[in-house]
Amino acid sequence: MNFFGRISIYHRILATILFIIVILATTVGFVVWDSMNKFVSQQLTKQGVETANHLALISSNIILMDDFYQLHELVAQTLASSEDIRYILVFDAGKRLLAHSFPEGIPRNLLSFDAMFISTSYHVTLFSSNEGQIHDIIVPIENGAVGFVRLGITESFVQKLLLQYIGNISIVFILVCALAVFLSSAIAKKITHPIDTLVQTAEA
Repeated sequence: MNFFGRISIYHRILATILFIIVILATTVGFVVWDSMNKFVSQQLTKQGVETANHLALISSNIILMDDFYQLHELVAQTLASSEDIRYILVFDAGKRLLAHSFPEGIPRNLLSFDAMFISTSYHVTLFSSNEGQIHDIIVPIENGAVGFVRLGITESFVQKLLLQYIGNISIVFILVCALAVFLSSAIAKKITHPIDTLVQTAEA
């Protein structure tokens, strides 16, 4: 109690202002990060669904003609078109794998899925991997009568850009906070100077 009693009014005002700035910065930072994270996730899902639908539309005739070489080329070109696409698999109506983008082994969990959930639309699943969050998207080809396209979108590249963006915002925010502290300190001195002078005179 004696310690707080010895703190001057100037330091009390400055400490209160700093506390408010820290709380405000933490709250704003959390809200911005959460909002941008949700926005990025929604945009990646939208991008993945559009890409998978486009691939399903083009691959329909290719599958019906049994042109598996062209199908593999189409998968490779689609994979190379975006660094966010992690993998692509194309199945026939019986869920038999026709083409894929894995140079090595294919994870077993990607080879099985319930076609009942995606017979007329698309199905999106989020799961964590060693490369971060993956948006797993399955789109039917001709309502599942011809086959299915399975595509994985990773958040890792977008997250790096998002972290850089947040870092730039943080630097600007820190500079603004430093300016706010400087101005607050000057204002606090002007407010407390007459009071300190009065206290010193009374003590003398």
